[in-house]
Order: sequence, then C-alpha cells, then structure tokens
Amino acid sequence: MRSEGSTRPLVVTFIAWSRPKPIGGVTTLYNFANALADRGNEVHLCHLPYGTMRIDGLGDLAWFRFHPAVIHHMIDSNDAHFPPGDVVFGTGAPPETGLPVHLVQGREMLYAELERSAFRTPGLKIAVASWLRDAGEQWGFPAERCRVVIQGIDHTVFRQNRSLTERDDRVAVLFHEHPAKGWDVAFAALRSVKEEIPNLRVSAFGTSAPPQELPDWIEFTTAPTEDHLVDEIYNRSAVFLQASDHEGFGLTAVEAMACGCALVTTDNGGSRDYAFQEHTALLAAPRDVRGLTDAVVRALRDDGLRQRLASAGRDLVRRFTWERAGEEMEGMLRAFVQNPAPDLVPPGPETHPADDTLFLRPWKNDVARPQTKDR
Repeated sequence: MRSEGSTRPLVVTFIAWSRPKPIGGVTTLYNFANALADRGNEVHLCHLPYGTMRIDGLGDLAWFRFHPAVIHHMIDSNDAHFPPGDVVFGTGAPPETGLPVHLVQGREMLYAELERSAFRTPGLKIAVASWLRDAGEQWGFPAERCRVVIQGIDHTVFRQNRSLTERDDRVAVLFHEHPAKGWDVAFAALRSVKEEIPNLRVSAFGTSAPPQELPDWIEFTTAPTEDHLVDEIYNRSAVFLQASDHEGFGLTAVEAMACGCALVTTDNGGSRDYAFQEHTALLAAPRDVRGLTDAVVRALRDDGLRQRLASAGRDLVRRFTWERAGEEMEGMLRAFVQNPAPDLVPPGPETHPADDTLFLRPWKNDVARPQTKDR
C-alpha cells in the first residue's frame, strides 16, 4: 500500500480483450491492474469483446478475484469510449486516454501485424520477462529502451503444502492448443519416460482437452479450480514438464515451482528468469524430445537431485510477488508521465520481415545460477 506523503495517485487504464474462460495474457493484465490499485492508484479496466466472445458483467469473470477499487467498463468495440487518464495500456486508444504503454508478454504468440503495431507505435514498453527486451529489435525498437518487470504469483494460493518426500513418480504438464506450447513434444517425451519408468503417472490440465485420446496413465483435468490445481496437481507431482518452443514468461511453471515441483523445461526464453541448469531446473533445447525425456527420468530416479532442484526453485520464485511487480511498474509509469519524450521517439528502421522466425538469442548450457536480485 502507498505510504503517506507520496505523490498523487496515477490514473491508469487497461484495455483487455475479456472472455468468460481464462486466457494467460489477459489474466496478467488483470493482475497488474490489481497490483496498481492496491498501491492506491485509480485503475480502470476496459473489457472489450474477444473475437465473437464477450462478457456482459463481472459475473462472467467469477474465476478471477479483482481488487475492489478497480473500476470496470464493459465496452462494445463498435462504440469504444475510454476514460481519460495518465497512461493507457493498449494500442490505438485516443490521446486523451493517456500516454501509451505496451505490456510485452510474448513473441510470435498472436498475429504478427498486431505485435508489429505495438512496437512501431511510440510509447513506453514494459516486458514481463528479461528475454523479451530483445523482442522489438526486428521492428526497429532498441532493446535498451524496453523496461522489464518480472510478473508475480499469489503465494497465498500457490504454495507447498505437501512434503517433497511424499511425492511419487508423477509429472504435471499443461496442455495448450497453441503450437508454440509444445504439447506434441511433451506427449512424445512422456511416452518415452513411461517406457523407462513403468510406474509413471501424469497429471495434465488445460482449459480444453487435447485432440488425441490419452492413455489411462495420463489423468486430464479440464479447467481445474485453483484449489484443485494446487492441491491435487502441483502438490502431488514430483516434476513439472514445460516443453514450449517459446514462452513469454511461463506462469504455470513458476506456479508449480512454488508448490514444490522440480522443473524440467525447454530453454524457451521466459524460463531464463527462473530456470538455471542444475540449480533450479533441468533444461533441454526446444523440440528436443530425447533431452526432455532424459531430464524427467533423471529427476524421478535421483530423489536427492529432484528435492534439491525443487527446494532451490521454490526459494527462487518466492521473489516473484505482485507487490514487488506493482511497485516497480508504478515507478516506471511515474517516470514516463514526468518525462515522456524519450519514450515517444519513433522506432528506427525494421531489420527483418514481420513474419520472420522467433527472435531468441542462442542458449548457452553453462548458465547455472540465477541473476535475479534478491528483494
């Protein structure tokens, strides 16, 4: 909460494409809105239709807990009217809505032209993961002008409540229909693990079920409640497997780590803020089925290694709080409002076509210790 004597509250508007089912990037906007409202700022959340889906009221978003001070606006995209303020998260809003801010949450996850437009529009850029600082370079936005605020999780919800010694050969994994999430790779790796560890059980979950029939050793839960996800999936599992080609941040991996899962992951970009080889995780290259298989088998067979990785990972992600994220973001927004000119400079020339391959620096296997400062 804001201390007495601080400067006036900021007026912040978030434009979100809301729908009744959870969607990661929009949920992150909701959480940042909560974090800024908790610090005493005036926060407006404008809910726009998501394609053909729309919400009619907060009852459609009962799966999320909003800060009571957040002001909600249900907006028809055909007649958009946004409240005036200091800053607005989203591109295309009229100038009176506030200075433009773009929250960089991923790369090659949405439409290429939408991502390009966000970087080609002058304004403050804030990335939710360190690797995304580089994401706009192909569109002429220099990395040094992009700030980073590592997003948080709710540690009162995502917490370890089962001893690391009480977990059997169970792996948790997220299913997501986006091809970059690597379900095909995860599924292939888990089948290979099953051949080496016959007692393997898998707890898979997602907002919708995978297209293929699953074997009986994979238990799938559609849209689990938070309590079920924490108690019956994360806290029962020894390992969490993340097989994405690339991740903006990889929120479910961090949630699982907070609950005591040892992490096996690809080097997918987002994981670089929490997955450090042999320290907090075991890593493989993207699409490396054999590498992921070997890492899961190793973690399940070597209980000392698995517990060491789980403990170090849990301790590291305790630093990822929404209180810290809200404080850091507010500081960046205040600096932008006080001196917007440097961030309103137009971007330079584009260096690659908008549909070029993922802009991700090569992975070095010698990364072994976290660089995140303790807070």
